[in-house]
Amino acid sequence: MTGFFISGHPLDDYKLEQKLFANCTISTLKEDPKTLLNKDLRFIAMITNAEHLISKKGTNYGRVTFQDFDESIDFALFTQDYVNFRNDLILHSFVFVDVKVEKGYVRRDEIERAREQGITLEDKFELKIKKISLLENLLDQRTKTIHISINTEDVTTAFTDTLKTLATLHHGHSELDFEIFDKEHNCTLNMPSRSLRVQAKPFIDGVFERYPAVRLRIN
Repeated sequence: MTGFFISGHPLDDYKLEQKLFANCTISTLKEDPKTLLNKDLRFIAMITNAEHLISKKGTNYGRVTFQDFDESIDFALFTQDYVNFRNDLILHSFVFVDVKVEKGYVRRDEIERAREQGITLEDKFELKIKKISLLENLLDQRTKTIHISINTEDVTTAFTDTLKTLATLHHGHSELDFEIFDKEHNCTLNMPSRSLRVQAKPFIDGVFERYPAVRLRIN
């Protein structure tokens, strides 16, 4: 079940992170798990439920619900998984989640019961959380270099002045690399900046705000 938001979705501010880093949505995770086995999957979401609980045996565990633009998904975290991620279970936080589909553990009694009944036990699949990161820090933490691709005829004084202004306003640690394509000679000139270092998120937001058609990638 997903919520209804009158004035836009809370994740709207993180569409850039979704474009640059995510490779799936929550609806993808609900497909046949066999098709996702051992794939590294990444999505953005907000945490709409976070519970820290104690079992009847006295062990701590947690439950968390992630919601993106269209779907939501629940996870139960036990033993070491709960220890690893309990500090990330913050209600209403905006997160980037790394997950992976793995073959689940089949108990010995299940195997013996299936053998006695003469049936073939199907593989179990488990969706495992590998990492949870706050979206507000994602671009700055994971961006080493920003690559900006542009055609020679678009390299104007206004464009270069804008980039210099943004770089000055948002000084940081991410490097800038320019790939200038010459259509006439069908060649690309690579020009890494030796002096400019920027804070990735506000710099990229500023570039797209002024030049939405610019081609940009990061690593």
